[in-house]
Amino acid sequence: MDHTDINPKTETQQENESSHHAPSDQASQSSSFRDRAELHTRLVRPRTFVRPSLPVDLLVSPVINSRDPCYMKADIFITSPFHIAGGSVAGKLNISTFQNADLQLGRVAIDLVGIEEYGFGHQKMFIALAAEFIDDDHPPPSTILRQGENSGPFWSIRKGEGAFPFDVNLPLDVGPGTFDSGTARIRYVIYGTILFKIGDKKFLVRCCRDVAVAPSLGEFRKTVTDFDREVKVFEERNFVPEGSLKLTANLSRPYWFSGGSAFVDVLVENETQFRIKTIRVRLVRPFLSRTLLRNICMVVGTFVLSRLH
Repeated sequence: MDHTDINPKTETQQENESSHHAPSDQASQSSSFRDRAELHTRLVRPRTFVRPSLPVDLLVSPVINSRDPCYMKADIFITSPFHIAGGSVAGKLNISTFQNADLQLGRVAIDLVGIEEYGFGHQKMFIALAAEFIDDDHPPPSTILRQGENSGPFWSIRKGEGAFPFDVNLPLDVGPGTFDSGTARIRYVIYGTILFKIGDKKFLVRCCRDVAVAPSLGEFRKTVTDFDREVKVFEERNFVPEGSLKLTANLSRPYWFSGGSAFVDVLVENETQFRIKTIRVRLVRPFLSRTLLRNICMVVGTFVLSRLH
């Protein structure tokens, strides 16, 4: 039950084998009271579940539009621009049909995914939450449903507009929060995918929006702070006569919270002929006893007082 906001993009194409993560045959924020009421008109909302396999086809075709003639359009609305781990992403997926042709709606789904981007167009998905709206027992909204006409898993729909409210539950550990460093970034994107058919031909419509997700409220407050410097460590070795090898690990901010995930982007500058087989990243937290820490504070305090006097 999830759809997102930001940069709404929308498209539709005839279904093909590469779109296997479209809803299966089995399975601008507004403050008006009217918009909020619409989110609650549909009392039965689909549960959030984890995709058994990552829907990587969403990265290939993030937006799918109806072409000529325009049969259907979709867009996503969300109630809040920021979301915290352990909470939920609420909103609605709006669909509009423009033709009175024999349109039959098969499945409607929402996917909320986390994407790691680095280098030149490299993308990797690390989390995929989803919700599916209609099946044999749950028809489309009455505003577009053609009464008394349905065949198997497909529902006959008419010209009009309908909304699918969603409320996607976020786990306590969603991974690293939304951020953008010098060489990599983390994005959370919500996709809405619709499967419909005209006659025997099946089509897909898909739209998407970016969503800001923070691992915790405290971390979100710190991550929006503009720090003067990044946390960066590097090591460089020279090999004669091959050249040099430099390894740099970078954290976009100095504050991270226990129980969450820290994202590190690693840059390798290899001017040698050696092949890099393994890169290990280790985060070490030094521990000081209270007694030792208190003694250190006393020494520092004494030093500061002596400098002031």
